[in-house]
Amino acid sequence: MKVLTTRFGEVEVPDDAVVTFPDGILGFNELKQYVMLKTTELGLFRWLQSTEIPALAFVVCDPRLIVPDYKVAVRAEEVALIGTDQLSEAEVMVILTHPHDRRQMTANLQGPIIYNRTRGLARQIVLPEEDYSCRHKVFAEEPVEVAQTGSTHDRPAGKQDVA
Repeated sequence: MKVLTTRFGEVEVPDDAVVTFPDGILGFNELKQYVMLKTTELGLFRWLQSTEIPALAFVVCDPRLIVPDYKVAVRAEEVALIGTDQLSEAEVMVILTHPHDRRQMTANLQGPIIYNRTRGLARQIVLPEEDYSCRHKVFAEEPVEVAQTGSTHDRPAGKQDVA
């Protein structure tokens, strides 16, 4: 299947790479079909690209990269909607903002996506407001000094420095 994107041009993806959101994504309920595109070999961040609108794509990642102890409590009915009876069989992702200044990047921890890769079905859920923020800062406010080069780098929020 060929998918036209504004960021990557025309991309060839296997037909089974389509991710279907039966209820859409919040704010984009009418759009149901996406594909997952990796941007690097590590695959820490991926693009959830609409197959219907070339300019619509969301940066997504595993929320545990940002908050190591991130937990999602999901009702059995919600997991059943993506074709499984176990949350452990699903991948959990969060949508990130992609501002020009990456230090301002935020993650929507309140609205994670649950994805059943085997069935190609996904669903965005909304967690109780008091659990997580929809604008969680991805990078810590203070730069971290790197001993080897003397340069500074932003540290992902929630990550610990390794000695």
